[in-house]
Amino acid sequence: MTKDKKPTDIQRITSNIANNVRRLRKKLGYTQDQLAERSGIPRATMAGVEKQNSNPTLAVITSIAEALEVSIDELMREGDPRALPGAGERKRP
Repeated sequence: MTKDKKPTDIQRITSNIANNVRRLRKKLGYTQDQLAERSGIPRATMAGVEKQNSNPTLAVITSIAEALEVSIDELMREGDPRALPGAGERKRP
């Protein structure tokens, strides 16, 4: 991307999802493998989401959100997910 171009809405949302998934995963103490397993998706898919190397489907985003016990909206929001109400405060089984 050149200096003159602003990120598209999709690029911003993908970046927000990647950042929020990574931060929430770490806050909950999960490895990528553990979160992938809890989400029911391959670890390579999880890594791609966090590294913004993929355009995750709604099904993947939903699975990750459920595993992290947050809404899809919370994953898409810009900013620190620790500031999200209730984000990452649930106890793991």
